[in-house]
Amino acid sequence: MLEWGACAVSGRVLKTLAQVDPKTYGVWLEVRGAEDRPIGDTELVRLDGKGLERFFTGISQTTEGGA
Repeated sequence: MLEWGACAVSGRVLKTLAQVDPKTYGVWLEVRGAEDRPIGDTELVRLDGKGLERFFTGISQTTEGGA
């Protein structure tokens, strides 16, 4: 868990904090009881709401099946 002092964070910053390749990885906001929401590199996510935000990263594209 990482504490963040600002009231918002971008998808690109989240990738940097996770130390993943921003070109091949995506970042998602975990949403309990619903589909997780992808966060774009320039999208700002507000962190000053009620509750705890959880994010995760994963490979956003695959090259399987390509020629």
